[in-house]
Amino acid sequence: QLDPSVWAPQIFWLIITFSLLYLVIWKIILPRLSDSIEQRNDHISDNLDEAKKVASEAEILNKSYEELILKTKNEASKIILNNKKDINEKLLNIKKEIEKNFDKKLKEVEKEINLMKKNSIADVKKIALDLSDNIIFEMTGNKIDKKKIEDTIREITKNKSQELN
Repeated sequence: QLDPSVWAPQIFWLIITFSLLYLVIWKIILPRLSDSIEQRNDHISDNLDEAKKVASEAEILNKSYEELILKTKNEASKIILNNKKDINEKLLNIKKEIEKNFDKKLKEVEKEINLMKKNSIADVKKIALDLSDNIIFEMTGNKIDKKKIEDTIREITKNKSQELN
């Protein structure tokens, strides 16, 4: 192999082998590889185009979804606000009605209390008159005119009622 006399045929066959290999690669393998690469590129670009299309459709759907949510929230807020106003109005009307009934009952009770007060004062005056007449009779043995006792009781109650007011 290191003999220079056999180098020429080896170089000849080396050139033929590499030329043949070059032609096979250039005419058969490279076109197939380029076709395969081109098909892959086409497939990838088709997938990218499809992905862009799907992404834009998803974005459109997302925007419409967000608009629908916003619209629904606004409608719900309006409904809640209207219901709140209605409830407040109803509560205000009920409150007014209760206050009116309470005032009416309060006036009735005050009238009853005043009537009972007048009746009780009259009853107390009568009891005081009878009791005073009996005590004076028991202590002195004399009967005093009931008119004088009535006047004295009336004056005492008048003075006490002025003090209370």
